[in-house]
Amino acid sequence: YFRHYFVVSNASDLASLTVNLRRDDGAIVYVNGVEVFRSNMQSGTNITSTNFASSVASDDGKNWYSTTAPASMLINGTNVCAVEIHQSDTTSTDISFMLQLTGNILTPIKIQIHQFRKDAFLDWDSSNTILESTDNIAHPWRSIIVEPPVSIDFSAPQGYYRLRKM
Repeated sequence: YFRHYFVVSNASDLASLTVNLRRDDGAIVYVNGVEVFRSNMQSGTNITSTNFASSVASDDGKNWYSTTAPASMLINGTNVCAVEIHQSDTTSTDISFMLQLTGNILTPIKIQIHQFRKDAFLDWDSSNTILESTDNIAHPWRSIIVEPPVSIDFSAPQGYYRLRKM
């Protein structure tokens, strides 16, 4: 196992984690003791130091493999990332890995709502956000291709609206 300790000051600011891994031959990545990524390793929970990687890394550890993990496994304060590396067989003579763990910041959408008679005017400050609507929460959402601000007529039949990050 290779371990790296890192400090997170406000875990609630993170939406997710991106795990990027290069490995020769197989690897399992853990954050705070929870498995977040397995690459070129057999499935199951009984993996020990005597288990081999599923196959020889044909790229010799040069390709990146990625996944997204929930940021909810992080705590405020000191966290630990551990990587367990496995060889493909007993004659393998090399071992390598590179790991990049990136926190994806949760950016709140600031919205302003102003009402004037039967209309509401919505305005938001994020360029990577789209407005969607539906007539029933159980139905699919439709993108509304508009630039803010948007006028919504409250006298129209009931509708639901949401802003979604792209």
